[in-house]
Amino acid sequence: MFSRPIIAVVGLTLVSAESLSDYVEGLQNAFTSAGLNRMFQGIASISSTDFGQRMLGQMQADDEVTIFAPMDDAWDPPGPYGNLSDPQNIVTMLSYQIVTTNLTASRMPDPPSHTIAFTLFRSADHTLPGDQTQVLVVERADPGLVVRKPDYNLTTTGDVSFYSNVVIWPTDGIIQLPIDSLDVLSHIIDYPDGTIPAAGWEQILSSTDLTGYFEGCFGCTFFVPIDRAVEAVNGTLQGYKDNFRRAVVKNHIINGTTIYTSQLHEGDTFVTSGGETIAYASNDTGSYFLSHGQAARLVRGDIPTSNGVIILIDTVFLETNTDTSNADHAAEDNRDNAPTGTSLSGIAGQIQQTLTLPATSSVATPTSTGSTTVSAGSDQSSAICLSALPLYIWMSILTIVTMSSVNVWEA
Repeated sequence: MFSRPIIAVVGLTLVSAESLSDYVEGLQNAFTSAGLNRMFQGIASISSTDFGQRMLGQMQADDEVTIFAPMDDAWDPPGPYGNLSDPQNIVTMLSYQIVTTNLTASRMPDPPSHTIAFTLFRSADHTLPGDQTQVLVVERADPGLVVRKPDYNLTTTGDVSFYSNVVIWPTDGIIQLPIDSLDVLSHIIDYPDGTIPAAGWEQILSSTDLTGYFEGCFGCTFFVPIDRAVEAVNGTLQGYKDNFRRAVVKNHIINGTTIYTSQLHEGDTFVTSGGETIAYASNDTGSYFLSHGQAARLVRGDIPTSNGVIILIDTVFLETNTDTSNADHAAEDNRDNAPTGTSLSGIAGQIQQTLTLPATSSVATPTSTGSTTVSAGSDQSSAICLSALPLYIWMSILTIVTMSSVNVWEA
């Protein structure tokens, strides 16, 4: 179950009851013309309620709005949103079908690039930094759009239509809310044979007693190695002491910030929950994350969860050093400086989603649990050592690494 949503009313301007009434009537007429009769009925049901008027007022106040409008058959039977004859359940559902930007095919990048779009949905059960709303991952799929979820894609059906500031895309289903990060691991399907590429990491979490930590990290970014990467180092991990293995897991989590790959820039660095650093780099062979001598290629980014975002990578970072003070300071700093829903409204950007995987790199077994030499207040961009190699040398190495590769299937 989920808690009642708090509709995002960022930047809402006051509108008169008469103008809102006219706006709602025009919106209903647009739904009727598109054959979306249940959408017409749903808007009629919520327009007389306070929470419904707040959502509709937000739509009217925004410069651009896109609605992924479920066709009539998609409203039955009741699903995770509950009985959709209840106006509040309708608002909950619609708030995650509405994004605060214009998503038309002509404005979308070419596939396989995708777009991050912020919806109107937030709730106590979906805790993101900066009071941000939940997002949709949307890709152009001529002649329409496709919304990417961990284990399915929802494609628009029929012709797009327009009313005032609203773009209306009919869909043959209802976009479901993101589930928590642990549940996502058993739902990610990204290969033609149906292999779940992240189930191995769930086993690592269980063996290190960090399942609760993974689920309870709110507003976090989770770097999750795919199964092939876990299998390649499983023997090494089994030989580690418990504190080493826990350190490895925590050095795959960024606490207090959701990193959408579309927002990354060359040289960006992040402090993990273990107090170590991960840096971002890219070249013409792909996008990479670097951690103390290892380079992990981005396999799939921007998988929303109820408590953050998952990024799939092709390598396990075998980093066993920890620095608790640095980790705590970074988490607090991330939360204090998290972008708000205001500054992140609309399209966040796009990045290549389907990439080529290099062979998994190997790393020697650690011999100590010493802490990093990075001080809590230092500049992380200059402090990261990456095994004493400057970033430009790492980029040269990355070009060589990609000589051995396999293809990633695009869902």
